[in-house]
Amino acid sequence: MIPEMWESHTLTEIGIKFGVDHATISYHAKLLGLGKKPTLVFSEKRKQKLRKLTIKQQQELIEMYPNKTYKEMSTHFGLSENGICRYAKRLGLSKPRGAAPGQKKINNGAERVRKKDNLIYIWVDGKWKQKHRVVYANYFELKAGQPVYFVDGNNRNFDISNLITYKF
Repeated sequence: MIPEMWESHTLTEIGIKFGVDHATISYHAKLLGLGKKPTLVFSEKRKQKLRKLTIKQQQELIEMYPNKTYKEMSTHFGLSENGICRYAKRLGLSKPRGAAPGQKKINNGAERVRKKDNLIYIWVDGKWKQKHRVVYANYFELKAGQPVYFVDGNNRNFDISNLITYKF
């Protein structure tokens, strides 16, 4: 029965038919002198994963890539999100820096509290910076890595008289 199925089925499919794993099928095929499988026949799901994009679809991907999410492109082309990412990498495409499509853009001056150190951070020129350092730098020169301390210990008091640093 194995020789008849050998050309048209995968090792896994033959194994399922006989209730054994593909390694056992491979072993018995070798004993029967069938040798290695000349061609692999993939299941329909596997064929779909391996399908290639046409030239027209590649051009579409190039046009869509900067503006669409991976999820939107994957449903459009019938590929997984990872498949879209791999094709884009092969084509030399990259997403623009900043907020991804569908994400909210952050305006300068936006604030957040970081749970790790309970400090307030402010969005300045595309980066989150500690608010007390930004306030201090507006009045005095501040070197990179130079610590700024709260005199009264209250990290919500940003009055310049409450901020101090030590010279290096």
